Amino acid sequence: MIDPPVDPVEDDAAGSETSAGETRPDGKDFDLGVLGSGPRFDYLRMAAGVIIGLGILVIALFSFTDLSLVLVPMNDEYLDVLRPSAGDDSGYPFILDDLGNTLEGNTLTVNGVMTNNSTGIVENVLAVIEVEETTGRFPATLEIPVDPEAIEPGETGTFSMSVTLRQRPNSYRVQFKLLNGPFVPHRDERGGRAVIAFPPPDPDTPLRLNID
Repeated sequence: MIDPPVDPVEDDAAGSETSAGETRPDGKDFDLGVLGSGPRFDYLRMAAGVIIGLGILVIALFSFTDLSLVLVPMNDEYLDVLRPSAGDDSGYPFILDDLGNTLEGNTLTVNGVMTNNSTGIVENVLAVIEVEETTGRFPATLEIPVDPEAIEPGETGTFSMSVTLRQRPNSYRVQFKLLNGPFVPHRDERGGRAVIAFPPPDPDTPLRLNID
């Protein structure tokens, strides 16, 4: 006589019932990467955050430092393109209309007015003022923004600065340049006087004044 087959005994350790009535392995050998009790690190988000942070850092370095000038030096041809063209035959895109200074002890104050004599709007113009004192050992160079930031053709801008040197200042010179750009030649028409004798437009030929 053959005994009937014995029904299999359920093993609770072999599986557990899910909400859908199915069973799944519970053993450690069947770990399919389902989130456990520990936090899962999101490498994709971390990489995206690092890339965004580096991008912001690079933009800030190029915007607020001279890194772009170091990495991409400006040659003469590039500077010529940036330099505005004069609106007349003088060759001077800027005009110095007025310039004054006061001296109190070792503190020099300079203020002036310039005109955009070029054919287009110029933006971010700087008045570069180099001051020397009696010994000549401790000069100072200041770049002063001309107000307003954008100057229409034929319109004027103003600038003002103060500097204190170790010794009494005795001379200074004035030039104009564009922010992160080239120096721009200018001519002197202060007080309605005739144009001063400048050589051909040359940004390396500044206006030098003795302090009153």
